[in-house]
Amino acid sequence: MVSTGPIVVFSRARTPSPLQWQEWISVIEPGLLLDVGFEPQRLHGVLFCALLDQGCRFAYCLDALDERSREELGGRCAPAWDSMLVLIARGGPVDYEAAVLAAAAFAIGSGGSVVGEHGEAMDKSSMRQWARRASISARLTRVAAGSRHQSIRESHCDNTIVHAHS
Repeated sequence: MVSTGPIVVFSRARTPSPLQWQEWISVIEPGLLLDVGFEPQRLHGVLFCALLDQGCRFAYCLDALDERSREELGGRCAPAWDSMLVLIARGGPVDYEAAVLAAAAFAIGSGGSVVGEHGEAMDKSSMRQWARRASISARLTRVAAGSRHQSIRESHCDNTIVHAHS
């Protein structure tokens, strides 16, 4: 499973409505607000949001979980998990932070999992820790860039996101 953003594996039957997903996100990060005017089962494109009043976005790609990916996840792949959601952030640290927080909330709320750095399905505690670390890392990157007066979008856009790790 090669990806440019966080991957969530879950049961499609547990796909939340946009408002329900927003509620789950609010538990992790109240400052992340999704544009909730979309159909989660049909969207395959950009999802706009705001993180702490800063506009951001990530691509939302929902697909079936194939047997090869299921095997890569090993014993931690629940039998009911039949789908994967990839949130692709290419615009810099704020987009990546939003994608990570949204992925963790989606996984925890839907009873799914985020795929970790080594292809493993994370448990709830690991997902929360991963989201916190990634969020802190992204915020520190933005702060450091602000002090250097350098554009994060230009310097980190293609190198920041490889898998679900910070």
